[in-house]
Amino acid sequence: MKLLSILLWISIGLCAAIPQLENDYAKLLSLMEHLEKRTMPHEKSEKSENSTIVLFSGKASISEKLAHVGSLVDKGILITKLYDISNNTAGNGVIGYVGSFTQREVQSIEDSDTIIDSVFADTLVYAQGQLEERQDIYKTVTNQPYHLARISHKQNPKGTTEAGKYSYIQYTSFPTNIYVLDSGIRTSHEAFGGRAQWGANFADDIDRDLGGHGTAVASMAAAVSVESTIWGVKVLQLNTGALSWIIAGLEWSINHATERNQKAVINMSVGSGAVDIYDRFMEIAQERNIVVTVAAGNNDQDACQKSPAKSSKGNIGVYTVGSTGDEDVQSGFSNWGDCVTLLAPGEGIKGASKDSDNGYLYWTGTSMSAPIFAGLVSYWMSISDLDYANLEYLLTRNTGLVTGLKGNTPNILAWNLHT
Repeated sequence: MKLLSILLWISIGLCAAIPQLENDYAKLLSLMEHLEKRTMPHEKSEKSENSTIVLFSGKASISEKLAHVGSLVDKGILITKLYDISNNTAGNGVIGYVGSFTQREVQSIEDSDTIIDSVFADTLVYAQGQLEERQDIYKTVTNQPYHLARISHKQNPKGTTEAGKYSYIQYTSFPTNIYVLDSGIRTSHEAFGGRAQWGANFADDIDRDLGGHGTAVASMAAAVSVESTIWGVKVLQLNTGALSWIIAGLEWSINHATERNQKAVINMSVGSGAVDIYDRFMEIAQERNIVVTVAAGNNDQDACQKSPAKSSKGNIGVYTVGSTGDEDVQSGFSNWGDCVTLLAPGEGIKGASKDSDNGYLYWTGTSMSAPIFAGLVSYWMSISDLDYANLEYLLTRNTGLVTGLKGNTPNILAWNLHT
């Protein structure tokens, strides 16, 4: 019974003390708030000879800390900042303060040995890293097709000494994959440097590119993103295919990218009349952080009337790409409108041939613009761990340079932000 009474009195005493602690802590915060409004603790970049850090003893109560600070303020001593990491209303984390004091004031503070643990003269602290001058972080290759030079320059390099130069960061941090839903890929072509893989075939039982469109498209993406793995997903016989084959290829690509658990871009340089069947697949791709790039179409009409071109509207991470020529004029054939996300070169683009391992042909169309941009997306994914919103921000910085825009096509041109 006696023990119970003692515990009860202790409990009552603690309950009575808590409001007092909270009250004193509130007074201390109010006092410091008033002081900090009058002072600027970081006005100087160099060490101040009288700037001093003071730490309270772990045994000091909040009431003692309030009395100590109050006495200094009453004497006109300048405290600039209270160090407080409290996680309750009783001020359990008030550990010290910093201020500008004379030597006599510092001595007076040190003499308050019942509540002061230590006093330190302020000093300079230095960053422990040094910028490494690495000129080889960027790689510039010369004698490149105009579209590669164009996307690595903010301004059009045509007719300048920069023409034919493609510059990019050559050190990658993240493995990336580009899925090309098309007529298949000649995986042995030199343009891929051993990076092309046959993925799946939903068009026929011939695991070869019979039309050439897929090999060319894939090589354009691979030329921009020089470390990515390129996956051929055959959904076209020659240059046409059933919608069901396209959907099957899209499903396979999303599932395969999910299983690999690496960064991925799906390119669809295909088109038909407007349908809603793609929408759910685009939503799932977004949920799994897979970017989708699609051709705007070559009908010189509103891209919102075509699929999958219209899927970019309302779906972050889905980019519909229109075409420009080498003078930064929107291509006459290119679809247009607010379903177009941005523009990329699409006229006279050099692409790998399906007929040999070192042959090349030239292609025109938004089918070329989309993989060039897909490569740009993959490139940024390989060197940075950006989320969807920040990735889109980077990819849409080059504005106001395209002429001959049709409808309300946004004036944004693909650019890798380097030169």
